[in-house]
Amino acid sequence: MESLLIVEEVSKNFAGIQAVNGLSVTLEKGRIAGLIGPNGAGKTTLFNLITGFHGVSSGRIYYQGTDITGLPPYRIARLGIARSFQDVRLYTKMTVLENAVLAQPKQAGEKLRNVYFRPGRVRRRDREFTVTVTPRLDETRGVGRIGFQPLPVLTRVNPLQALGLGVRRTGEFIVLLFGAVRTLARDGKFFESLGGPVAAGNMLAQTASTGVQAFLNVAAFLSVMIGIFNLLPIPALDGGRLAFLLGEAVRRRPLLDARKEGLVHTVGFALLLLLLFGVTLRDFRRLFP
Repeated sequence: MESLLIVEEVSKNFAGIQAVNGLSVTLEKGRIAGLIGPNGAGKTTLFNLITGFHGVSSGRIYYQGTDITGLPPYRIARLGIARSFQDVRLYTKMTVLENAVLAQPKQAGEKLRNVYFRPGRVRRRDREFTVTVTPRLDETRGVGRIGFQPLPVLTRVNPLQALGLGVRRTGEFIVLLFGAVRTLARDGKFFESLGGPVAAGNMLAQTASTGVQAFLNVAAFLSVMIGIFNLLPIPALDGGRLAFLLGEAVRRRPLLDARKEGLVHTVGFALLLLLLFGVTLRDFRRLFP
């Protein structure tokens, strides 16, 4: 693999104290690495050397083939190396929003010519907007709802890119779904949270009022949930039939005769209908307590 960061025989002395002694490290592109060591081992010093906060006593540091040894921190940051600090460094006389905005790179106010000759441009970037938000009353629960939603950003892509994005988004939905199920099962609230078609329709109706993008996201998430449920090895579902076919392929003979297999799928279908009836009844009780 291609080397992203190379540290060659780097040493650092502080008034005769050897903080880093002939250290060599290679970090490959696409890999995540951790640096572990006891207090005083020189971990923070190494990060300071890589990011330019300290100069090396000897050795060289390369980033994407460029020698960054001795470069100031701002030039190293522009090349793509960023760091956080162990202690939070905030400007106490500035608000939380101002501290957050300050971290944004390439702001108009960073250039002196904009400060003196384009002050309007700088002011526009620093302008604060007053927003009035009126909560929407949920009469069924007697509470008010309030929230914010980012504006959708639409990007035109070709069909092949759209297919790739769809596959990636579906994978994200699957990971999110299994994470939610694991959390609910761990907290003992899995069966309490089950919902049927009425709950799904109510969810879609609520999200439709917030915008098309939110509606499509929820619809896609529900579609993924239904698809995964259909692949579970339960009789009468596609997953159950695939389980029978897999078992027959392994044993090289039918697991059951056609009549018994049909009976198994019929019982499974009846149990699914019973489950659907139960969750639908619970949905109505939630909507009309």
